[in-house]
Amino acid sequence: MIEPFFIFKKLHSIEDMECYTGYLPEIAPVKIYESKKVRGRSGRLNMTYGDYDAYEYSIEIQLANFDRLQEVKRWLTGSGKLVLSTDMSKYRDVIVTNSSKPIEFENEDGFFWKFQVTFQSEPFRRYVSENKIALEPNKEKIIHNSGDEIARPLIRVVSRGGNITIDCNDETFTLLNTPTGLIEIDSENGLVIAEGARIKNKGNRPLLATGHNRIKVSGNISEADIVRRCVFL
Repeated sequence: MIEPFFIFKKLHSIEDMECYTGYLPEIAPVKIYESKKVRGRSGRLNMTYGDYDAYEYSIEIQLANFDRLQEVKRWLTGSGKLVLSTDMSKYRDVIVTNSSKPIEFENEDGFFWKFQVTFQSEPFRRYVSENKIALEPNKEKIIHNSGDEIARPLIRVVSRGGNITIDCNDETFTLLNTPTGLIEIDSENGLVIAEGARIKNKGNRPLLATGHNRIKVSGNISEADIVRRCVFL
C-alpha cells in the first residue's frame, strides 16, 4: 500500500520535505445557488448560473525531521499546484490560508512536529499534463471532453491572413481580418491574440460540452490544434 503524500509547489511531501500525512479526503466543490423568496409562491426559488464555489482542503501533517521546521514553514505558504497521491494525474490550484488562522506546530518531545495546513482550492481539478490535439484545416473533427463540466479550450491556428471561422457544435466563432502568423483563441479568458495584439472577433467563443464535440476550423490557415482544458469535480 502506498504511503499517502502530496506535492505542493513541485515539492514531494515525503521525499523532499520529510512530512507524513494520514488519510487524504476527496472533496467535491459545491454549485452556487441564489435563493429567493418570491411573493405568492410557496417555498423558495433557487437559481444557479452553473458556477462552483472555492472550498477548503485540510491535511494533517507530521514533520519527521525536527530540525527542518523553518524550511517547511517557508514551503507551506503562498499559492501553487496541489497534487494528491490519490490521483496523480490531476492538480488543484490552491493557496495556503489555514482558515485565516496561524498554523499551530505541536512539539512532540523534541522528536517531530505535528500540525495542520489548510488550502483554499479553486473548484475544479485539471490534468497535470494535457497534450494538444491536431486539427486538420477545413475538416471537421470529433473532440472528446472527458471532464465533468464544460471545458474552455485553448485553440491555436497559423493564419495566412483573412477571416477564420471556428464551428464548434452549433456555434460559430469568427476571427476578423487576421494577420499572418500564430493566433491563440483562449476561451477561458475570452482573449484572441496574435503577437500580443488583440484580434477582432464575433460570435460565441468555442466551448466543449462533456462527451463528444464537433469542431471545424476554416479559412486560409496552414495548421491548427486544440488543448481541451478538461475540468473535474
